[in-house]
Amino acid sequence: PVSTRLCAKCGHSFHLDLQALKYDETMRRVRSGYSPDELERAVYSKMLDSAQTDIDRCQSELDRLQNLTKEIETRRELLEACVVGIRSIMSPIRILPVELLGEIFKY
Repeated sequence: PVSTRLCAKCGHSFHLDLQALKYDETMRRVRSGYSPDELERAVYSKMLDSAQTDIDRCQSELDRLQNLTKEIETRRELLEACVVGIRSIMSPIRILPVELLGEIFKY
């Protein structure tokens, strides 16, 4: 089984049992021109259903993570805009009186 840790805080993980697919054996049979009998076809049919379910689970998890990423990026952009605003407010030129700035920029 393959496990991918998704959350460092709670330990949430995404699990897949890739060994159940018997990848190496399946690829060897694909290349050899192997033809399964009826019983083996039933086994492969179940493996196919299981693999498709896992693909769908992977896609759902990817979609969820992409949505979370977009939310976090939006929040980061707002924070960055706020930082720019705060730096502007704290700029040394803001210490000068508005009247003096008016005189400087009049010329």
